[in-house]
Amino acid sequence: MAHPQPFPRNGVSPHDAQHQQHQQQFPGVQSHERQLRTRPFTLEEALPYTPFTSVFPFDSGNNPTIGAGSFAPSLANLVSRDDFDALNHEVENPHQSKRLDNSLEYIQNLLKPEKITKFEFKTAPKTITAPNSSIKSLTEGLSPFAKMVYDGTSIVFGYPSIDTSTKQPSNGLTMTPMATKRSPNQRKPDTPKVVKHNPAATNTQAIANNKSRIEIHIPSQRQREAASDMLASQLKSTIPLPTAQSQPQTVSLADLMVKPKVTPVPVPVLKVEQRSTIQPLKSIPKASQPTTAPSGTASASIQEIEKHVTPQRSSVAPSQDSPSSAPSSQRQAEIRIELPKATFNREEFAVVPDSPDAPADLSTKRDQGAIEGPLTADLNQRERANILFAELRRCLQEIFIAEDQLSSQQVHSSPFIYVTVDQELTMTSSAHDKAQRLLKRAIEIGCFGQIPFDGLIRVQNLSEGALKYADSLDFKINEDWGETEVSLWAQQIPDIERGLKAARTALRVMCGGREEKQLYSEDLIQLGLNHFRNVMEGIIVPMAEVRSTGPTAGLFRSLTGYKKAIMTLFASSQKLFALMSDLIASIDLSETVVNTLEFLSSRLMFVENAYTEKDSVVGVSKFDGLRLVAMHMLSQIFLMNPAQREGILSEILTSLEKLPVGKQKARQFKLSSGGSIQPISALIMRLIQASAGKVDDSKDESRSQIMQSLQDNAAPARPTKKTQYTIRTDDHAAIEHEVAVQELQDLAKKLFDGAYRYAHYVVNFIVKRALKSTKTGDTPYRNLLDLFVEDFTTCLDSPDWPAAELLLRLTMYLMFQQVDGEKNSAPARNMALELLGVMAASISRLRSHVRKTASSFEGSDSDELGRWLADLSLTILEGNTPLEKILKWDGPYRIVVEFLQDRFNEDGHLYSAISYLVTDWGSQISSGYDSTLDDDTAERHSEFGRTAYRLRNMIEDSKWLSREWRFKSVAPNHAKLSHAILLLRSNFCTAFRNILNVLMGSMTTDQATVRSRSLKSVNQVLETDPTILDGDSVFIDLILQCSSDSSPQVRDSALGLIGKCISMRPRLEERMTPTVIQRFIDSGVGVRKRAMKLAKDIYLGNENKAVRSSIANGLLHRMQDPDEGVRELARQMIEEIWISPFYKEDDSVSFKQSLTDHVALMVQTAKQGNTALILDKVFQTILAPESRMCEANTRVCTKLVANMFDLVDNPESNDPSAPSGKDALQVLMIFAKADPKLFTFEQIRLLKPHIASVSTSEDLVVSRAVVVIYRRVLPQVSSVHSQFLAEIRAHLMPATAKITRTLLDDVTACIWIISGLLNNTEPVARLISSSLAGIQKIRGILAKGLDQKTTRQFDRYSLIVGMGESMILRSFREFLFAEEQRSNQSNPNAAKEKKDLKVMGSTSFDDVASATTQRFLTAITRIALATQDDHAFLAVEILASINRQGLVHPKETGVTLITLETCPITRISELAYHEHRALHEKYESVLEREYAKAVQSAFQYQQDVVQDCRGATEAPFTSKLHLLIEILKISKSKNRIRFFEKIVSQLEFDPSELDASQSLPSHVAYSRFLLENIAFFEFVNVGDLQTVVSALEKLVTGIGAGIAQAMESEIFQVRIDQNTAIQQPGEGEAASTALVIPESINMQRLRQLTAGSMILSAVWEVRTFLRRLYGLNSSRREAKNKGPPKDLTKPPVKVQGVTGDKFWDDIAFIMSGLDMPDRMLQQCKAFVDLMNVDSEVKIGEEDEEEDLDADGEPQTPEAVDDDETTPDARGRKRKAVNTPGGRKKRARSNSRPRQRGRPKKHQSTETMSVNMDDDEF
Repeated sequence: MAHPQPFPRNGVSPHDAQHQQHQQQFPGVQSHERQLRTRPFTLEEALPYTPFTSVFPFDSGNNPTIGAGSFAPSLANLVSRDDFDALNHEVENPHQSKRLDNSLEYIQNLLKPEKITKFEFKTAPKTITAPNSSIKSLTEGLSPFAKMVYDGTSIVFGYPSIDTSTKQPSNGLTMTPMATKRSPNQRKPDTPKVVKHNPAATNTQAIANNKSRIEIHIPSQRQREAASDMLASQLKSTIPLPTAQSQPQTVSLADLMVKPKVTPVPVPVLKVEQRSTIQPLKSIPKASQPTTAPSGTASASIQEIEKHVTPQRSSVAPSQDSPSSAPSSQRQAEIRIELPKATFNREEFAVVPDSPDAPADLSTKRDQGAIEGPLTADLNQRERANILFAELRRCLQEIFIAEDQLSSQQVHSSPFIYVTVDQELTMTSSAHDKAQRLLKRAIEIGCFGQIPFDGLIRVQNLSEGALKYADSLDFKINEDWGETEVSLWAQQIPDIERGLKAARTALRVMCGGREEKQLYSEDLIQLGLNHFRNVMEGIIVPMAEVRSTGPTAGLFRSLTGYKKAIMTLFASSQKLFALMSDLIASIDLSETVVNTLEFLSSRLMFVENAYTEKDSVVGVSKFDGLRLVAMHMLSQIFLMNPAQREGILSEILTSLEKLPVGKQKARQFKLSSGGSIQPISALIMRLIQASAGKVDDSKDESRSQIMQSLQDNAAPARPTKKTQYTIRTDDHAAIEHEVAVQELQDLAKKLFDGAYRYAHYVVNFIVKRALKSTKTGDTPYRNLLDLFVEDFTTCLDSPDWPAAELLLRLTMYLMFQQVDGEKNSAPARNMALELLGVMAASISRLRSHVRKTASSFEGSDSDELGRWLADLSLTILEGNTPLEKILKWDGPYRIVVEFLQDRFNEDGHLYSAISYLVTDWGSQISSGYDSTLDDDTAERHSEFGRTAYRLRNMIEDSKWLSREWRFKSVAPNHAKLSHAILLLRSNFCTAFRNILNVLMGSMTTDQATVRSRSLKSVNQVLETDPTILDGDSVFIDLILQCSSDSSPQVRDSALGLIGKCISMRPRLEERMTPTVIQRFIDSGVGVRKRAMKLAKDIYLGNENKAVRSSIANGLLHRMQDPDEGVRELARQMIEEIWISPFYKEDDSVSFKQSLTDHVALMVQTAKQGNTALILDKVFQTILAPESRMCEANTRVCTKLVANMFDLVDNPESNDPSAPSGKDALQVLMIFAKADPKLFTFEQIRLLKPHIASVSTSEDLVVSRAVVVIYRRVLPQVSSVHSQFLAEIRAHLMPATAKITRTLLDDVTACIWIISGLLNNTEPVARLISSSLAGIQKIRGILAKGLDQKTTRQFDRYSLIVGMGESMILRSFREFLFAEEQRSNQSNPNAAKEKKDLKVMGSTSFDDVASATTQRFLTAITRIALATQDDHAFLAVEILASINRQGLVHPKETGVTLITLETCPITRISELAYHEHRALHEKYESVLEREYAKAVQSAFQYQQDVVQDCRGATEAPFTSKLHLLIEILKISKSKNRIRFFEKIVSQLEFDPSELDASQSLPSHVAYSRFLLENIAFFEFVNVGDLQTVVSALEKLVTGIGAGIAQAMESEIFQVRIDQNTAIQQPGEGEAASTALVIPESINMQRLRQLTAGSMILSAVWEVRTFLRRLYGLNSSRREAKNKGPPKDLTKPPVKVQGVTGDKFWDDIAFIMSGLDMPDRMLQQCKAFVDLMNVDSEVKIGEEDEEEDLDADGEPQTPEAVDDDETTPDARGRKRKAVNTPGGRKKRARSNSRPRQRGRPKKHQSTETMSVNMDDDEF
């Protein structure tokens, strides 16, 4: 289907349905035109067969273009014809011009794939040409240049899959496959390019292209019979095999199948249309290729051919005919599976090994003599050296000529030489600058040795004059200088600067390495050093301390005028200082010079500079630059003087205290990888790294010879004894590998041990002092330790600072010791945990970075080195440590070293990092070699030997590696990944799991601050690596456990960590949400707030209705929180999660659905939790006019109410998404109470059926909800709807006789409201009158008794009358509320005006309110304290309004409000609390005197109304007076202490007058109430706690002694004279006789003594519980303290694990002491034992245990008396009286009588000194 002529356009013809139909109808017709086509159709030829003809009339004049652009232009149109002919002419010439190359490059650029529009067409099968048809070459007829473009351009294109299967026509003609033309890039082989590829991705792509289609033809019966006949007649037929081709062909397997001569009916078999690339069948000999073959051997022949098919074979023979050639009637039962062309190419696939090998060509050895001297390296280098030498010689000649002319007075001035005041010739500043520059370049390029010696000496002599003159000047800055002095001083700046430049010139000559001794003058060195020291001490340091404010402000202003000259002077000083650091490395300086330079450098490091640029004369950055040079100087001194290293470190570390506070956090040292650290941190790391390097012996020896030659009469120097090594070659090292490793180990171990020793000294120095200081203390070491660790972690992943890992590792070891030490204090453990958290976070960050980097290298088209490093890093992350790969010669160590050496010329300080890495590498070789000793592979041992030999040479000679070996250029990301690999296997990073274990273990320690600190450290780790939460993480359980810790600080930290866990791993939300909700009721205010904020985030991100309902329920209950901040936060959050999301009005379906879901959620929340009253208050607050979003909230609530009315008629259902009508009515009732304006008349009309059935309805919940809604909404209804109102009243009036008490109040209120709206109160009056008459009638028959029916009638009558009372109370409340609102709005500025305080009220309204209040206050108070129902709440609301308006004296309502605070009904206690708090804030001094009375009133209220006289509530244990204590927290400490003393004093009693006639005496019950309250008070500070404990102890010791003595004498009848005859039962012995009540004792007296003992026993139990709960020490030891604890204002900390369960049970047991006579005796005996024996003071090992003071910290034990040192398991005796057992006391075997008088002072002094020694570090 193509024309034979060439076609310029790149289009293809469509293979339309008409051509296919034509072939099916006439299979035997093969036109000559179709046989000759070799190109696709033209547009004109193809259009008639396209669908375009059905869209518009065919017009070949307008050819449409396909795609966005036009077709590719013709090649001839790109250039003009003349240029094109010229190019063709140039192509034919043998020498191609540059123009031809440029033109070819231009054309190739146009033919790039990204610049060519790509089209995808359906491709028709290629037509096979006749054997005799000639095929023209595509290059035929092309011009020379076009042919050059054709041959030289490789266009990558994707060839579409086409059907190449040949078809066998019925006439028997066989079509042979046409040879395909090769791609241009196959014609001309190009130079292979390095292509980044991923073998795995290539394999995946190649496999994806092999899509197949299989057709299965199911034959009919007729077809099967015809096929059987055909095959039976051709058993001996042969198969023609295709001849081998010289080039690949694209054929199908159908071409290789047996072709029968006659095919009347096609045999339907499985056809696999498999397009495969068939390789040439050259392996089949021609002799074995017959023209025909028996059909029986067809399959064998096919299998033989299929062996050469690439890539896959088909086991099923393809069809002999195409299914398209069969009639349609014969193709009805066919199943077709198409297999597209298999584009398998073996070159596209690569074998990916499990672990890639390291690139083999990274490192190569240099040829001998490859590196030559600097002057013989190349011609350009020599030429540059010659030019520089000539320029330097010319410069020196000019200087010397000027000197000669001035000395002979031929000239009087010169630009090169001038005469000083001392008449000495010296060089000018310009001459110094030029000579300096040339001398420096000469030394660098290597031609300095050719300079004549006389010239150098002459230059030094010419520099000496300026130095001497500058040294004679006095230029020290004085703070008292004025403008005149500064002006005179500024005139000396040129001479000072000239002296600095002269010193630089003289010292530069000494840095050239010349051997002439005259060049190294000690006097000249000392002269230059003295001048620099004078400049630094006289100018630099004083100027750095000058400020723009304070006493130096005048001097600052004067110096600022000469800032430019001063800046130049600073620059010259800095250059001279830097040159001196180079001089140290070049020659040996005297000890005096070195010490002076060290002193100057240390002073510059720690001088106090200005903090801002405006406060500095020269600028902060300029001075910091000088400080960096000082750091380099110290590094050089440290490196070149090993004997002085420890002294240098000590000086630096000791000077850290001098570091200015503002400079401690100043990080001016810029890192090459970005970021900055402290200069002192960089200095310490550089010193540690430098100590790992070996000092160059050759330089040291040459320097010693030079300095030795300076002494004329000195003895010849002894040659240095160098180490002789056995291994001298690589081959020798490979054979003697053990010797090579040992020689390296001897060298490297000594160097690395030195670095380790210095690093340990630094870390230990700082940590020791940090433990003795605080972050806010005088010494800075605590803050410095944090800063150092932060800096070290910043540098951890930088190859420039390998010593950071060593310093962090040693710090980590010391922190482990602090955490594990049993006697370490809490601050020390906190510090350790904080730093361990920072370290763990840095390790985690490093691991995460390595994982990401490795994944990017592995997944992208990276190079071979990147993939190898990625595989190695991932292997280490998985826990495997391939030590051999890490230590290999071209492994990670080598990559990092080569990377640093490439940058060495840019930054010479990298020498220390290279030295450290090489030494570390060498120290690791030994362990790597030992790990392979068990391996029999000799090659591995030899490789270790060769590496050890090379590393030894690298340590001995720093230039050996660059001289002997080459290495490919290392990319920064490869170097950083290699360094990270070394870090991952370091001891620091491998301890990551140990750090996590320490943090986990610290989460369960006894110290609360330590637990909190560990949680914060874990939080730091989580921020960098959340993977520790994956799997069965122990962290989750520990965090949840800490969330219920006894310390609020720990709980708060745990909640913060829970929030972080949920944000990083949302799957943990379901598990952690209940814990968060549980913390809503936490005792800590901050914990509650954090839990609520976290729950809000969970709510907004979770669609689960159950979770949302639980969170909303918990937030609603927080509306009753005692803390006002928590209540406000809860209200705000309810508004944010329930109201705010619906502010935006939207009529979309999604918005309506979300509104419906939200209504269902609200109904579900109200149903599950007891939140009706809370919701009422919440919505009242949200909808209040004062609310900021009042209007928006009202609109949303109106929508919610309207949506909720759609649910009113819903039946009961278990589906929470479909709430019932009953539940919806409950929420509607809440909205009605909040704001009746949310309802419309039409909505309440819908509830009329429920009103009609109130009297007959069985569902009281629904009835009450509807009645309450009507009660709230009816006042808003207009009287226009009088008929509706009358009907409602008609329904409600009969119901008053039938409904229950619950509904009666609301029904009567509705009737009252409707009567008011209708102006008709007659029905209500008749109802109340009838009830009163009924009551009077019943009162007349009281004497005869009441039956059940009469009783019910009396109750109903009373309820109706009581309803009238409630209506009166409501009226009174509404009046007071209205008056309160009117008073607030009438005069906003009234508070500012001065009022007459003698008159109560200022208007007639106030008089009415005041008079009414005074008259009914007693009755209102009685109603409030009588019950806990709605009547009581009404009365409380009235009292609250009276209290707010100040209508009565505060003490008249204060006692009542305090009493009502103990009410279990939340709304009553909460309202009372708020009003009491307001009174306390205004009238604290008045109310303070009423608090004792209020406590008694609270007890009576609990006993009479609440029916529970215990002092606390359970689950959790909470004091009933906790709201009173909460208010007292805002009082002064002395007021609280006075209150506590009053409370304890109310426990006192007279034993002789104690009334014990009741089963539980009233004073005993009142005492229990007080004591249980005291036990569960939340004390503000330790002082309050100790006040209560001391008062309780005094009470017991004051009254208890008399009661115990009375019991012993009256009950147990023990006398003093029986002391020797009675002894106490020993251990394990039982009393021989049972306790018997003596006949002489009166039972009333026994009860009286027992009641007294019960009170005192309970007092002692409370005292013991408080001490145990807060970890206080024993009373005996506390009494010995000579003062209060160190800080009584700190809040007490509860001991973990101490609960109130045991105390609660013990108190209950004590209060049962009067139940039976036996219990009374038992109680008395227990009390006597309590008074006689102090069971808390233990002897022996327990005395050695450390007590805890109020802060939870160890306290030094006091010295004890002699009689207390006896080892006895029992407690001590309180007094020497006989016990009630009737036995004689047995003396202790090893006791001695106690000596009278005070103990000796030396005892306590010795004990104290011992303890002080123990506290030392």
